[in-house]
Order: sequence, then C-alpha cells, then structure tokens
Amino acid sequence: DYLWHNINDGRLLYWYIDGDNLKGYQFLGYTMGPPWRVATTFDSDGSGRPAIVYYNTSTGVVRIIQQDNATVLGQYDLADTVSSPWSVVAAAEVVADTDDELLLYNPATGQILYWNVTGPTRTNGALYANTQDTSLAYKLVSAKTDFNNDGLADILWHNPTPTGAFSVWFMNGLTRLGTGSFTPFSATDPVWLVVGSANIW
Repeated sequence: DYLWHNINDGRLLYWYIDGDNLKGYQFLGYTMGPPWRVATTFDSDGSGRPAIVYYNTSTGVVRIIQQDNATVLGQYDLADTVSSPWSVVAAAEVVADTDDELLLYNPATGQILYWNVTGPTRTNGALYANTQDTSLAYKLVSAKTDFNNDGLADILWHNPTPTGAFSVWFMNGLTRLGTGSFTPFSATDPVWLVVGSANIW
C-alpha cells in the first residue's frame, strides 16, 4: 500500500493497492504538521505492522507511531536525536533479527548509518563501509526493493536535478555487492521526485 503525507496540513492518507489497482483509500485519524515530516515506515517490533517514523527537522527528534490499518496503537520518541546534516531517510533489514533498522544519511559526506532500535532505545548501530558520491545531490529513496532478484533488498538513489540519474546499490545487509546506474532519456522535470519503490508485479 501507499502512504501519503500532506506536509502543509499534516494529514495522512492510505491508498490500498493491488498491483497497479487502487482498491480504496482512508485518511488516518491524526495529523502531524510542520516541522514534522514522514521519514519512512518500518516494522518497529517484529509484528509485521508498518509503524510510521516522523522526523522533526527543527529539533532532530524521531517519533515512532505504531499503528494497524490506520488505528494508532502507541507512540514514543527515540531517546537519541539526529543532528544536521544527518537525517532519517529509510528503513531496511540490516541485521538478522525480526524487525527493521532505521537508516540515516549524511549528504555532506555520503555516509549511511543504521540504527538498531528497541522501543525508544538505540541498542546499536554502525556506518556502512561504502559512501555515496557527493558530486551529485543523490537522495536515498528506497532500501527495501530487490532490483536484481537475488532475494535481498537493495538501495535506490536518485539525483533529481539536473540529470535525473539513478544509482542502485546491490546489497546483502551492510555489504555492497555491486552497483548499477541509469539515466532517463531526458533530465527529470524538477516538479517530480522519486519517493520510493515497490514490487508491483
């Protein structure tokens, strides 16, 4: 399914998806307006339910809202805050446990850091060995899609302007197995931004 966030008034909207078919939609019963932004969704407790991860761009606070089909089950703030230029950008299954880890990105250095969290506590974390090229303003847009059909989730990067170039890191946990890149036939219209990826078919 797809989650939409209206950054102006803070509303959240679910699209329920079957392949490329919109089966229905539902607004969530709460709002989170500026300076809060939805950073990602992740399985916070091994339940299989996608918790919503908010990031406060002013204070660096990360808030987890646990929910099930638009019903809030609980919420808490992480004990650790995020300092600029780092920001929470995605979630992935990095370590072999039952839940996801949060990914932080530093666009100044190209470094990725994962946080393994249990409830509000960061239990551990580490930097990825590889860094992204900072000569282009790449944004990390997905870390959960398998692009090469090896059963492992990969990382997708996008440089919105001026080239619209995409970069893929083929991953196995923290280990980068290889890379790939492609560029659209023409530069990406700056109005459009790649915000995620999904296995639709």
